[in-house]
Amino acid sequence: MKRYGTWILTLFLFACSATQTPNPLAINPPAMTLTPTIDTIRFPPPTSTVFVTATSTLIPPSPTSITEEQNIDQTEVPVFAPTLILPTLQAGKLIQLASIHMIDAQVGWGIYKESEKVLRPGSQVAPYLYQSEGYIVRTTDGGKTWQNVTPPSGAYSAGGFFALDANMAWASENTPCCINHNTAQLWRTANGGKTWEASQPFSIKIKGEERSEFYIPIQIQFIDPNTGWLLSSSRSGMGDRLRAILLHTTDGGNTWINMEFGVNGFMVNCWNGGLAFINATTGWYGTSCIPSPAKIPFNNLFAEGGWKILKTTDGGNSFNYSTIIPTPPDLQELAASNPEMDCGEKRVVAFTSNVLGIEWNCRNYDIHHDYQYFSLSTDAGRTWTTWTPPGNEYFLDAQHGWRLLSTGELQQTYLLGPGWVTIKTVSWKSAQFDFVNQFEGWALVSNGNETGLVHTIDGGWVWDEIKPIIAP
Repeated sequence: MKRYGTWILTLFLFACSATQTPNPLAINPPAMTLTPTIDTIRFPPPTSTVFVTATSTLIPPSPTSITEEQNIDQTEVPVFAPTLILPTLQAGKLIQLASIHMIDAQVGWGIYKESEKVLRPGSQVAPYLYQSEGYIVRTTDGGKTWQNVTPPSGAYSAGGFFALDANMAWASENTPCCINHNTAQLWRTANGGKTWEASQPFSIKIKGEERSEFYIPIQIQFIDPNTGWLLSSSRSGMGDRLRAILLHTTDGGNTWINMEFGVNGFMVNCWNGGLAFINATTGWYGTSCIPSPAKIPFNNLFAEGGWKILKTTDGGNSFNYSTIIPTPPDLQELAASNPEMDCGEKRVVAFTSNVLGIEWNCRNYDIHHDYQYFSLSTDAGRTWTTWTPPGNEYFLDAQHGWRLLSTGELQQTYLLGPGWVTIKTVSWKSAQFDFVNQFEGWALVSNGNETGLVHTIDGGWVWDEIKPIIAP
């Protein structure tokens, strides 16, 4: 679906002006791709929940337990794709994390992938679906050692995992292409992964199709122990249609409702940019169709002064283009030539209940040129500021953010001054950050040949390498 947009933007970002001389220590630590995690209010786990043990065999719930609200035909027997039982991890094994989310200075969660190889059997039609699959792991000593807390079955990617606090987390496994099935399920733990509870099966059918060929979770987000959303991609055999499916739960993930009139049906052969809810009703959804056969004149695409982003105010039942990010100055200069263009969102993330980030890009088809942007709102989407991004911006809150430039400059921003300030230069080629306060944080980094985990307790001036291993 194309947009004929307008843009409005008035937000400014306070950042830091460092007065001290940067610490000369710059290590060459080894980092993997990290999907930025959402900082939510911590809630205690529920006091009464029935679990299956993490070593039990997966037994699909009876079809008779499926409710009408789950959009599953009562006469239809759920068809499950084969699940994968991962090998046992040996104590002392050195691991490379694919993603990390620290809750505090000691406790955190992560995804560990054994290698770049596909872990499960399946079609190579879409091998990108499985490259990051692996184990769910948890640390209680700041990232030095990690316990394997993977659910009883399945292999997991960062998009299929969400941790609300030190104890409560949800996980949904990928299912391989190309096996016809119509339902999937999700696991929940309230005790740090010691035991997991399986949800009721939920429909992953594309409206109007009998079966889905694969299911891959794109993002899970909970704003409290009961209220959450699951964004996934599914593809049907008829016409090879790739669609986004949005599911919603209000009972902690036990049952899920397919929001057929929300995201489902919007995307045909497009890529998900993510989902970001800031409360039970308000959220944003991103998607990109670049490259696209539908090319729109610039003056039509930005007719209202900016780029429009899909927003919901009813919990995901419906979305509309009510959020407008003002047109950046370099794009405004294109109005005279009016080239054929398209734009889309690559990343949509709620860092806190007020801080929202949207990474987006535009393509000028007349000259085959791409424009990259990151737009930040610190007032829940009312105003925005936009800049050209390195692609790894991370914000702890409205005042504190970090990023790594392609030149190796590690930058920070905070409330005491305007803009980004370089605090040191490192040899890292990439970095994905995760901070628990303005001083202590972790980063998955790469120097081009090696990857690894680093840790700081002074806001990023000095980083120490951590060699994570599997706990005894």
